[in-house]
Amino acid sequence: MLIKQGKTNIKYLLIVIMLAAVVGGGVWWFSTQKETQLPEIKTPESGEKNCKKDLDCVLAYLGTTECAPCDFSKDDFQCVSKEYYEKKLLPEREKKYKDVVCAECPPFEKEFKCACKENKCLKVGDTKDETADRKTYRNEEYGFEIKYPIDFIEQKIESDNGLLSIAKEDRGSLYMTMRIRKNYDINNILSSVEKAKEINIGDHLGYEYFYVEGAGTSRVRLIQLEQDTLTIEFDCIGDGQVFETANDRKVYLQTFSNQILSTFKFLD
Repeated sequence: MLIKQGKTNIKYLLIVIMLAAVVGGGVWWFSTQKETQLPEIKTPESGEKNCKKDLDCVLAYLGTTECAPCDFSKDDFQCVSKEYYEKKLLPEREKKYKDVVCAECPPFEKEFKCACKENKCLKVGDTKDETADRKTYRNEEYGFEIKYPIDFIEQKIESDNGLLSIAKEDRGSLYMTMRIRKNYDINNILSSVEKAKEINIGDHLGYEYFYVEGAGTSRVRLIQLEQDTLTIEFDCIGDGQVFETANDRKVYLQTFSNQILSTFKFLD
């Protein structure tokens, strides 16, 4: 009995020693990992275009291909903040495409620069008026006008309150529609849309929001015109064969709609 008990005690002692080694080794490994972990670089969610002066902005390729195309007029080239480019975009691309060698682009016939306007980085050309060759929709009754590219085709207006409907087949199907909501208080939208962002257009109260439905993404802007409300809606439809993610489709829609919304103005 004494010998058997001694063997049992030795067996327990060995188990305790092994457990202590495993736990101790795990604690040591975790502590070394914690010490060497790099701090995460956090970029403000809406700060990718923030700026105070022109030098705060850089022209960057936001597309998904390994090498950027040589046509800087394409929508995949956008002006972003220098900080966002250096801390976010550039490290991500270098990590993803570090072994890719791209050919140099020949001189482009038109130079594009970045300008800081209203604290946002915008892409601008040197000479050509970007809206010179666009069609103009002008509404004297409600006192505003807006311009859109000439390659958009006007569609039949289906409702009595419709003003304009245009469409284009591009990377995805693009649509823009404008209509008037008679005797509509713009603040009513807050009861049905949670993430409506308040905006101001020429001293007129407005709201803007996005929504996704199936393979489509929409951007809606509402502007109060006295007792009525002007609704401008942009839609982009394209499945996974056209856009890798829903966010890619949203970015494409934003770029397209910004080009048109930037021309909206109230008549003097």
